Amino acid sequence: RIKKQKNKKSRHKKPKKTRVLSATTTKKEEDSVWEAMLEQVLHAIVVIRVNYVKPYDGEQAGSAHATGFVVDAERGIILTNRHVIGLGPIRAEAIFINKEEASLTPLYRDPVHDFGFFHYDPNKLKYTADKVRAVVLAPEAAKVGLEIRVVGNDSGEKVSILSGTLARLDRNAPFYNNEGYNDFNTFYYCAASNTSGGSSGSPVLDCYGRAVALNAGGATHSSASYYLPLKGVKRALEALRESRQPVRTTAQIIWRHMTCDEMRRLGLSEETERRLRQAKRKSDISCGLLVVEQLLPQGGWCKSESPEQTKKQQRLDVGDALLQLGDTEFPDFDDLEATLDQYDLSENSEKKIFTVSCTIERGGKTINMDKLILHNLHALNPDEFIEFGGGILHPLSFCATRNGNLDDRTGVYVAYAGFVLDAAGVPCHSVLTTLGEFSTPDLDALESAISKFNDGDRIVARFYNIGDRFNDQVATLRINLRWFPPRRWKRQDPSLTDLMHNTNTQSGCCCCWTSRSLSFFTQSVKKLPSNSISLPNGVVVALGNKNNTSHRQKNKNTGQDKTLPISSIVPPESPASATFQRTCGEPAANAIVSSLCKVSFDVLHAIDGVVDWHFAGTGVVVDAKRGLVAVDRNTVVTSLGEATVTFAASVEIPAKIVFAHPTHNFALVQYDPSTFSLSSSPNGSKVNTSLSNNTKKKEQSSITLPTTRKREVPTGAKLESRELEVGDELTFVGLSRTNSDQPLSQRVRVTEISAVNIAQAHVPRFRAINEEIAKFDQVLNKSLGGVLVDTNSGNVVATWSCYSFYSWNDEKNYESFHAVGVDALADVVNRLAKFDQERSANGDDLVMQTAGSRTNGSSSPLYASFHHQEKLKPLLYSIGFGLRRLPLSTARTSMKLDEHWVDRLQAKQPRRSQVLSVAQLNHASSPGRDSNLGDERVREGDLILAVDGHTCCTFGDVETYVRDSESVALTVWRDGVAKDLILNTEPIFPGPGTDRVILWCGLLLQAPHRAVIEMGAPSTGIYASYYLYGSPASFYTIKACRFIREVNGQQVHDLDDFVQAVKNLSDGESVRLKTSDLQGQQGASTLKTDFAFWPSQQFIFSDGDWHLRAL
Repeated sequence: RIKKQKNKKSRHKKPKKTRVLSATTTKKEEDSVWEAMLEQVLHAIVVIRVNYVKPYDGEQAGSAHATGFVVDAERGIILTNRHVIGLGPIRAEAIFINKEEASLTPLYRDPVHDFGFFHYDPNKLKYTADKVRAVVLAPEAAKVGLEIRVVGNDSGEKVSILSGTLARLDRNAPFYNNEGYNDFNTFYYCAASNTSGGSSGSPVLDCYGRAVALNAGGATHSSASYYLPLKGVKRALEALRESRQPVRTTAQIIWRHMTCDEMRRLGLSEETERRLRQAKRKSDISCGLLVVEQLLPQGGWCKSESPEQTKKQQRLDVGDALLQLGDTEFPDFDDLEATLDQYDLSENSEKKIFTVSCTIERGGKTINMDKLILHNLHALNPDEFIEFGGGILHPLSFCATRNGNLDDRTGVYVAYAGFVLDAAGVPCHSVLTTLGEFSTPDLDALESAISKFNDGDRIVARFYNIGDRFNDQVATLRINLRWFPPRRWKRQDPSLTDLMHNTNTQSGCCCCWTSRSLSFFTQSVKKLPSNSISLPNGVVVALGNKNNTSHRQKNKNTGQDKTLPISSIVPPESPASATFQRTCGEPAANAIVSSLCKVSFDVLHAIDGVVDWHFAGTGVVVDAKRGLVAVDRNTVVTSLGEATVTFAASVEIPAKIVFAHPTHNFALVQYDPSTFSLSSSPNGSKVNTSLSNNTKKKEQSSITLPTTRKREVPTGAKLESRELEVGDELTFVGLSRTNSDQPLSQRVRVTEISAVNIAQAHVPRFRAINEEIAKFDQVLNKSLGGVLVDTNSGNVVATWSCYSFYSWNDEKNYESFHAVGVDALADVVNRLAKFDQERSANGDDLVMQTAGSRTNGSSSPLYASFHHQEKLKPLLYSIGFGLRRLPLSTARTSMKLDEHWVDRLQAKQPRRSQVLSVAQLNHASSPGRDSNLGDERVREGDLILAVDGHTCCTFGDVETYVRDSESVALTVWRDGVAKDLILNTEPIFPGPGTDRVILWCGLLLQAPHRAVIEMGAPSTGIYASYYLYGSPASFYTIKACRFIREVNGQQVHDLDDFVQAVKNLSDGESVRLKTSDLQGQQGASTLKTDFAFWPSQQFIFSDGDWHLRAL
């Protein structure tokens, strides 16, 4: 269809006649020349908006702006930088000067140099097609002293025009960073045009409107800008016009251009310099040679003809100067590339070795290298990746191997650690070498290794950091197939002919990337069970099956995988015991050590305003029979995540969140108590050992090895509910931050009773309210947390809990530890026990079965089964708003509190001269109504005097009289008089808190949690708590901490309404959203769906566990 002659003529069409600038040209005439030129080319220069869907090759997911310009208007080809296109999956669109948009498809990215091409469909342009004139590439026009204009999206501006003068044409390629992309083996031009972010891909134009270079980067501390020459770009464009992939060949050698002065220090002979200067006499400014700067492990080798020569195989060395390559003498970078690209290795199915002859000079001696081995440059860059545990892993790229001097088969590159690897301490930009006992040199080996493990398996992985490849590191990770089914993605770049003929294909990376579920994770069942999720490409995965024993089952007749139940937790095969170190100085402290454990929590998705991904703290066992552990809310920060408890740094057990208090700083997690079903072992244990010597046979004997420590099981701590008083003698017992098996103890005395006062953070998140804390006469040792026990009885009277708060002064998050009494904790533990007893008496299931348990062929009981809140009666009630303490003197003088009430308050708590004031309302509830006025409610500043006629002056007093009543009579002091109100209390249900989360287009949607409601009445029941980078929500700047009010003009009030509004949307469809912020200000936004990479899902908490569902 393409006529080469005509197209060639049209793309080489001479520009309109423009006045030539000369030495006598006036300033006004010069300006008119540039204005005429810009008028011609502005319609061909576009702003490129790119969304990097997945992290890849050192670049993180997210969005960016750049520039490009049309180099073929008929075929729809746009030139920009390679670091704009990248190697990974992207979505991109071009915005022309008249604001018309066009979807872009990656057409080509160079494997080394910083240029690439996008394709757009010119037939879909309605208002711009007749105005776009392709910019002519004129690499031969570049020369020192040339006046230029750099036109593009500089610093985010739609059109920015910067002027400059080409000052250098022989600068070595700039080096940007040690972990990402860097160009090499090319010259760069340099000018002081002061370009900045967003101008990547801008054309460097002369006065005729021709592109003489491509803007690529700039210096951070000067006005220097760096431009890529266009000779290689022009060759690549010619190949693409013929629907051919540009040939790119390499010897895996990094070259550097050195001048004659530098070469003399390397031993350049006078004869070689004389010949060089004679050959380069027309370009003395760049007189020099290419010198080997770096040899990659597979680079610089010469082919051997016989086994004898193999032992003496020749190889180039660092510092070698290139005198001749092929038939080209004293080649520069352009000559080097043109010579190597004559060898097309892309279709080398027979794996034939291609070579080229070269001559070098080493230490003043000339050496002939007849058969320098060549490689296909395209094959050295990855075009696929595996999603594993929420992370992205792909083969090492050419740039990564160069940055770390690596062999490309030493392991797989961790582009993004994700949930599993990040929790294990494997960072991004590292190389994974083994998974379990299986090596992972490439993706095929990684896929095979993953198939060997079940969900929940604990394995050891080995990795090293790029830049430290000789020091392997070890990490212990837990396989997670439940939330992150592994998938493998493959990129297949379409040819220009395919794109031009297939006009019905939606532009975007969906036509470039395809995915499949890993082979062991595929099933053929067509019918979707109720507890399953449909993944892209028709893959169905069963979730939450209580009776499954493996993530893979074979059909007895066919041997094929027929179902994929995924176990949540795989408990240990045999009962465990721990060795607790009782090294404290007091018996009371040693007695409580077996009740302490380390609680680790990994956040699955950032809901409820969480600020980090991994947390750890000290928990205390409050019910060993049921496996209940109490821990602070700064460890269990949200409901959607995975928790583990570790005893004595020797036994680690998965746990589930069964309760999280909405206003107090504690939560309850539950582990499987059957893990410790055996009683304590004796002080000695029998083992079999082999005795041998040089003259006798091995004999089996049984001996007893004495042990110095008793192996034990966790014990439940006894909680003592009482108010802390000044002068109490207590003993702190906690766990060390660095060694969680090492207990810490310290005698302290209570010197002050205070209250927590945590301001709301800029992103609403949990904060404790209505809690009294104790302060001591000395600073406690740094720890993960712990408890405070009564020195005499040994009972736990307080927890040493961590509180998180946000500083508005420096906008940072901080943590602090405080001692808080256990009266509220003890009450909840007792109520949960009664709750389970009542359900057991009614015949309801008390516990859910352990998924994946294979002990003795049966499942063991684990985790209380809580249903949705509408099916449960409340566990207890709360007053529902925040209180603060006021001195009675302030209430008497400033608020005219009656002396009668002053006397009653002092009589109630003789040691507390205080009264409680309303400080923070819960705006979504009805905190009360005046019994006389009907509509008046509790207000901030009201003084709480009595609840149901009982005088109250502490937080504990109020909770005691509120916790069992749906409504109470509240007496408040307001405007100098006492008022009686009927307060509707706030119910607190068993469960972890947030019980439903929707992931749609990268937005995490949930019902407004309490911290949001404290800031004001929510607009709707759909709150966007977070957005994921690389998603449509991130690309189209849909902000978090907003309420969704409408979808495509349809009002939505809760999550069910939202599901109905979006369930019929198609991939790539535009969606209108009406939102409002926390202060009620409304706004309108739009986005395009991307279900290929961001399928809609929802997480639902039911039957005591989380379940993943398709939306």
